[in-house]
Amino acid sequence: MLDIRGVGGPGVLLLPGGAAAVAGFFPGLVEGLVADPGCRVILHDRPGTGASGVGGSLARAAADLHATVAEAGLGPVVVIGQSLGGAVAALFARDYPADVAGVVLIDPSPVNDAVMARRLTQTMGTVERLHRLPVLGRVVQPLIGAVGVNRHLRRATRPDVRAAWVELVSWPGADHNAQLTHPDEVLEVSRDVVRQVRAGRA
Repeated sequence: MLDIRGVGGPGVLLLPGGAAAVAGFFPGLVEGLVADPGCRVILHDRPGTGASGVGGSLARAAADLHATVAEAGLGPVVVIGQSLGGAVAALFARDYPADVAGVVLIDPSPVNDAVMARRLTQTMGTVERLHRLPVLGRVVQPLIGAVGVNRHLRRATRPDVRAAWVELVSWPGADHNAQLTHPDEVLEVSRDVVRQVRAGRA
């Protein structure tokens, strides 16, 4: 069952990282987008994640989201995804462009290799189960992280390559979980994308 917050404005679909549940994953984002600029935010654990209770895979993720957006009746939506959720957002935009009005990717995982994507899905499912354990979860969480895109940008020396990063936004001290380290900044970027969609510029 879908949980839709807000009563008007563009639809926004949130995609957490790993196999995490959407509830609480993006602190302040739902309330912030509903308040300003006014959105209808879809809270939905895609198959294989959170409390969905239904098996899922990256291979089926885009089709599952297509069905979700159709059920919500809010498309095209702005999709906000972190880590593996960012990769799923990119796949969704690629496979169902008519469903996607804009995308915000928060340090997305690269999943252009089928074998790596399968391993990543399995690994993140295991990590999520470990994270739920009362004591071990507190130990596992600080160990989860990834090197951000800043390092890659510093290595990009050709002008055409650097130009491809024109839409990249980064903040001092941000890490793989920028939605936790910089929630206000993530909210402002998300608001900007929603406003561009509303104005027909995205």
